[in-house]
Amino acid sequence: MGCSKIKQKKKNGEVPNCWTYADDYFKEQRLHDCFGDVKIGASVLGRLFPWGSALRSFFCKVTGVLTLYDLPSISTLSQNLPSKLKWKATVKIAIQEYWTKTLSKEIETKSSLTYLDKTVLRIGHTHPVWTGLSSTISDVKKGAIKVRLLTGTYILESHRSQFSGGKESALCKCCGTSDEDIIHFLLLCPALHKQRKETFSKLKSYGISVIGTKYWSKNFKGHLDLIKLIVDSSFLLPMLRNRTELDKIHRLATDMCYRLHAQRVWKLQEN
Repeated sequence: MGCSKIKQKKKNGEVPNCWTYADDYFKEQRLHDCFGDVKIGASVLGRLFPWGSALRSFFCKVTGVLTLYDLPSISTLSQNLPSKLKWKATVKIAIQEYWTKTLSKEIETKSSLTYLDKTVLRIGHTHPVWTGLSSTISDVKKGAIKVRLLTGTYILESHRSQFSGGKESALCKCCGTSDEDIIHFLLLCPALHKQRKETFSKLKSYGISVIGTKYWSKNFKGHLDLIKLIVDSSFLLPMLRNRTELDKIHRLATDMCYRLHAQRVWKLQEN
């Protein structure tokens, strides 16, 4: 349907739908393809969409979305229309890849996500923290504590002091020997020594059994290395034989975090 016919329909009181405009747009594009490299400008779009901004806006938004997710243009799709299933799969992959890249860049700007391993992050895929756990209430509770530590939303006394501008003390209320930050909580607090010894020994023993004593000794020398292992062990995946081994490491680390959390809560309530 040409522009003159569309205008004639308007005079007759008939309002074409969006696909009428699309059909006309594709025909116009094919004419340009056949008779020369002529770009379709705003004046042509104005002739194609003569009834205000609503329908023009529709195609502008579609074009913007296709560009955002690096998908084929409307004209390209009109010449080689994919099947519904193939198009849905293509769109899904494009959206997931876009948001994975976008969120990975944003993670780099967040100090609270220092220990989060970006290499395993995929939109539409479950994070390894959860894949090693069951859907039982107890496992979900354990996973929630681990995720709070992973995302920097587990509130310790150092956080309270920072949020209050120094008005509140950062001193650990469980032991009273040092400021309570994530290193103190997970590795050093003497009030949590028993739970830490029981759970970390299992994590270390299994870790050495799958990655070897040499790798363990070389890569887990300092506190920050151990914190990274406990909070998000995903970086070990290239060193492991399969995902099952990673799931078990995550599960042991999650159990450690939860045991320390439970003892900390008990100590705070006792005080």
